[in-house]
Amino acid sequence: MKEALMNLKCKMCVTPEESEAVQEAVFAAGGIWDGPLGRNVGHLEKNNIYIGTHHYGCITHSDTAEHYNNHTLPAMTAQEVIALLTDEPAKHEYAECSVLSDMGEQLEQCKAKAAKLKRMHHVAVYEKNLVEAAYRAMKRKQKELDKS
Repeated sequence: MKEALMNLKCKMCVTPEESEAVQEAVFAAGGIWDGPLGRNVGHLEKNNIYIGTHHYGCITHSDTAEHYNNHTLPAMTAQEVIALLTDEPAKHEYAECSVLSDMGEQLEQCKAKAAKLKRMHHVAVYEKNLVEAAYRAMKRKQKELDKS
């Protein structure tokens, strides 16, 4: 039995298709139904399934929202359980690379903006220094005129 299944205890609301996919993932990881079904897909009409309630790696079910809401197990989605029990997370590597690529492009854009702002800042400082120099020159000229 896979370690991920040994440590898995959760509840989930599922569609029949999700239930079938979760059951297949659990069976592939070494789990079974808690009852006579064993490793056969079944109870697809049940809205709620639970993993690890009675025994590690065992699936149980219920129909009632009350039972589901009162159950203390953490809720997970079918996709989360399948990803945990299979090698499906590898699919997300490409999405991650895409995100990292987008972040790299954004970083380059930020660097370009920063360089532009830095140039603008240098221009602004240069212009400020020119204005201050002109102001000082004007003050000197004013003093000279006042003396005459």
